Amino acid sequence: MEIRIDAAGYAAPVVGQIMSHDDWPFVVTWVTLISGDVYELSIQMPLRAAIAVGDLINLRGVGRFEAVDEKAGNPAYDLQRVSKIQLSFREVLTR
Repeated sequence: MEIRIDAAGYAAPVVGQIMSHDDWPFVVTWVTLISGDVYELSIQMPLRAAIAVGDLINLRGVGRFEAVDEKAGNPAYDLQRVSKIQLSFREVLTR
């Protein structure tokens, strides 16, 4: 899927960059400069909501995620008083 963005005042987009629209993240897979600050981007992770002309694209991708396990992040200490936590998240798809 391809989209066009106007990045006036921002750094040029790069392959691998994670962007988002309305908290729906996507990855840039290729970038083509069209003119000035306008770029055409190929994106991966299908858009889950339509992007209208003029809608804002967050160039630093954000999303909505929840912990996979309710107890995630609760520290457990060993004899050396060191805690190692593991966090697992999944994207919230129902909105």
